[in-house]
Amino acid sequence: MSDRKTPANLVEKFASQLSDIAAKSQLQVKTNIQTIKDDDIARAIIQEAQKFDLAVLRSVRYRTAGGLAVSHVTNQVIRELKCSIVLLGEPHS
Repeated sequence: MSDRKTPANLVEKFASQLSDIAAKSQLQVKTNIQTIKDDDIARAIIQEAQKFDLAVLRSVRYRTAGGLAVSHVTNQVIRELKCSIVLLGEPHS
């Protein structure tokens, strides 16, 4: 998912990287990678995830005065998804 302002080349690069990861995995599952542009990213994820048993999300974290926090989108999606969730994040350096 990305907002409508995300440049097409970044969306294509992201999809390509996901395809490479799936191709290199030794899992015997069919993958279907879709990229969807929407202004309400959280709502789009929640709507699309209803079709699946598992959602894999990338957490976006940012620093606040009180420390680290996850994004509003991540919070909303986690609260409303009804399927299993894998939440991936990158460590802060």
